[in-house]
Amino acid sequence: MRFSVLILGLLPLLAFAADDGDGKAPSKPDTLPAIQPPFDFNGIIEKGLMDNLHPTPSHIKYLTGNKMPTDCMAHAKEKNHGPDEFEVFEVYYEDCHVPWVMCRLKDTHVNATTMADTFGRMPLGMREFVKHVILFKPKDLPGAAAWDAGDVIAISEDSFRLYVLAHEMSHSIDAHIEVPGVTPSGKGGLSSSKRWAEQYALDNATVSDYARTLWAENLAETGIIALYNIVVPNGVANLQHNSPRQVFHQYATYTTYYRDIITPGKNQTCKQRVPDSKMVYWPDIASDGVPTETRTKKVGITLMEPGAFDENVTFVQPPAR
Repeated sequence: MRFSVLILGLLPLLAFAADDGDGKAPSKPDTLPAIQPPFDFNGIIEKGLMDNLHPTPSHIKYLTGNKMPTDCMAHAKEKNHGPDEFEVFEVYYEDCHVPWVMCRLKDTHVNATTMADTFGRMPLGMREFVKHVILFKPKDLPGAAAWDAGDVIAISEDSFRLYVLAHEMSHSIDAHIEVPGVTPSGKGGLSSSKRWAEQYALDNATVSDYARTLWAENLAETGIIALYNIVVPNGVANLQHNSPRQVFHQYATYTTYYRDIITPGKNQTCKQRVPDSKMVYWPDIASDGVPTETRTKKVGITLMEPGAFDENVTFVQPPAR
């Protein structure tokens, strides 16, 4: 029996306390230490995801004439890049009727084929909440591996990994998905709910040191472990030297609410695909080319209406082991 099946079966009995009561959650998830030794995100976890998340068949169509999504243009301008520096392309995956438009700096070492292959390995239920992926040089994202703004993932060429995508996509899931009885009706926000804080308090550690910085980051980092546990044979049992039971309630709670979204093959309809930003020709547009409504701030989660989160956060790459 898989370790994940055994422990998840216990979740309704030992995890969920009622959402009423007077207890207040700490302002951020730093009352627990990070798990020791640290999870090997760059090594065993990334390899497990690569070996077990298979590419979705796809084909690429390159766009010409400086045509690109408004969001790509806005973020490129913010980084002082010009239109000729970018390669823009559509990726058509066989599991969705709508392509994803991606943008990459031409001098990055990750090519369009690798971008399409890597992104296409992620479960469709997670990909649906991403508008665009923009590939930058590390200098464009100082101190960060990636960030998410308005359903757009900007990511460094040195950090284009499945576990980084899982982190960013978890922010979008958290922001978009209503959890009945836990988040406000029609809104996301599991990470900021009392339920999530209660489950956190039942554990002995967080999944990483970065998971201690903000509640949204705690959930996003936990999403990496939850995805690993779902797709890799034997799941977290492969990580026994880290004593994953110390973080059980966090990844089990994430899995309980988002299982169908993060399980490959569960979602084959592509009905929740977020709409792309408007296509424009840059620089052949009026004014400064950035409509007011596209000026979203960089945050660790997708901006929602009304905003479910407002922290200015990024994802910091864990050190290589």
